[in-house]
Amino acid sequence: MSIFYEFVEKDDSNFVLRLGGSITAKDVTSIAKYIDTHNVNVDTVHLLYGEVQDRAFTDNRMKIKTLYIDDIDSIGVSAFEDCSIEKIDFGRNVISRVNIQEFAFANNPIKSLTIRQSRVKSIRKFAFAGLFQLESLEFINDDYDYISDIEIYRSAFSGARNLDFKAPEAYSNMPEIFGVKKQDNKSVTVIKEKEN
Repeated sequence: MSIFYEFVEKDDSNFVLRLGGSITAKDVTSIAKYIDTHNVNVDTVHLLYGEVQDRAFTDNRMKIKTLYIDDIDSIGVSAFEDCSIEKIDFGRNVISRVNIQEFAFANNPIKSLTIRQSRVKSIRKFAFAGLFQLESLEFINDDYDYISDIEIYRSAFSGARNLDFKAPEAYSNMPEIFGVKKQDNKSVTVIKEKEN
């Protein structure tokens, strides 16, 4: 399967890389070479549709600060590990619910993360491991037509130490997602579900 990609000017010196399809490490390496050769500054990646294969962005020199995720079905093992990502935005009003595999976003300097339950299907173990700067994690049930549970595996957020954790009631007793037995140094805010 071939991929779609384009560069969209964000401001005078920065571009957004928009991607779709089954994105592999080989594809990203080729795009990174183009960026280097043509002196294009890309700090934002917008994933439009498809899937991101294992280690797709890990072994290249792109420094992504912001990542937008729309109709992506799966983000592979270590797909964005050690990529300098500071912000992830899971799109709104999209069809697919993404499966996030092991170490997909590990070791990034993300400080705040909001996960919309209507957008994420599963978060595998260590998917967000080593986010030592993570200060705020919030799960939002943003689709009240149905309750969309997220399958969260043990240690999905291991390494998050000083975290303000906000979640719907169903997730309030899940300290194991942080790789600890109890939630020391973590404040937990339980968000009540919207009543009909």
